[in-house]
Amino acid sequence: MKTNKIQVNKISVFGNIDTRRIFPGEYLATKYEFSTKYGVTLPKSSDLYLDNDSEWNILLSPLTIYLFTNEGIYRYEFGIGFITDFASIPPIFRGALMDNDDLDVLYASLVHDANFAHKLLGADEEGFHKANSIFRQMVKIQSHHKLKAFLMWLGVSSSVGKSRYVTFNPKDKYIRVKLTID
Repeated sequence: MKTNKIQVNKISVFGNIDTRRIFPGEYLATKYEFSTKYGVTLPKSSDLYLDNDSEWNILLSPLTIYLFTNEGIYRYEFGIGFITDFASIPPIFRGALMDNDDLDVLYASLVHDANFAHKLLGADEEGFHKANSIFRQMVKIQSHHKLKAFLMWLGVSSSVGKSRYVTFNPKDKYIRVKLTID
């Protein structure tokens, strides 16, 4: 299936990335805290799509990211409790260009994780390619670095990534992000 080309022209962000890292063995305590403090029910750890719990981060405040594209305005509204691993790019594609907390890729990583975890752009191969294209373009816009964007795109576009995307079953009751396209 041929993917329609989306062109991201501009990114606007309202709010700050305010997260806390969830360390191994502390997820149950964090889940209880979010239930009592914020009234947010977090998923069971077995329902998460993330592989490495030492890389989990949880949003502590709302955040909205607007993507101005040739298809309209994509508005991603992230709520308290959204769980992300930011850029889970294989180390071979990172090199000296980035790390998981690279400011040039944090917003792109959040959008990519939302698209991946909740199939916001579709559950098929076309959704996978569109999510990765948006990721690449966001990194390029924020970093002004074509090679960085290309290497990171290679990392998320692997056959392993595609297989995980197509076979992953999102847990709708835990969605902490909303996508609106105007």
